Amino acid sequence: MKLMQFSIVLLLIIFVMGCTSPTNIVKLSEIAREKDDGAVRIYNAQYNLSIGDLEGEISGVFIGLNNDMTSRGLYRFNISNWEGEDITFNIRCNERTGNPGSLAVYVIDDFGSVSDKQGVDISRYWEFLEGGVLAGEVSPLTNQWMEILIPKNIVESKLDHETIAFMIKLSNENKTEGSGYSLITYEWSILYNFSLPYLTEKFI
Repeated sequence: MKLMQFSIVLLLIIFVMGCTSPTNIVKLSEIAREKDDGAVRIYNAQYNLSIGDLEGEISGVFIGLNNDMTSRGLYRFNISNWEGEDITFNIRCNERTGNPGSLAVYVIDDFGSVSDKQGVDISRYWEFLEGGVLAGEVSPLTNQWMEILIPKNIVESKLDHETIAFMIKLSNENKTEGSGYSLITYEWSILYNFSLPYLTEKFI
């Protein structure tokens, strides 16, 4: 009798487990080319845009070219195969410098391909933040991957011709010099045969 009861309980457990839908996380997209990530920087109130360099992209407050520099990272992804669920932005912090506090990740309108042309007014890139939606704040350590969940309603509101774009900045840009984060870019990942920044979509 006890054996029969045990068998019934075991069958019920197996049935329940079989009926439970596991969470399925799939890679949705990754940075496709070098001009899909980069940074907009201000040197003494002068704007400068550049594509990501081999050291990784920098978000923070630094001294650059003997000038005070504030930098924000830019990333964009094609998500033509998005199926309407929440997505997660995955990116690695190569180095944390000084006392930067947290990083704020904004979903912004698509900024288009990043250009490193000089002598062009590119202040509009900096101003993309004004229409952005804060997705979350993180404080990664050196060599740590960070994950930022983007709810599907934010994706829907910012999706532009199958493209989703992000701006990453210090939550508090009124920092002392030498505080910030170095994040991976397309170029860095290709050079070191490393995983690219990528998005995942979660199905439940």
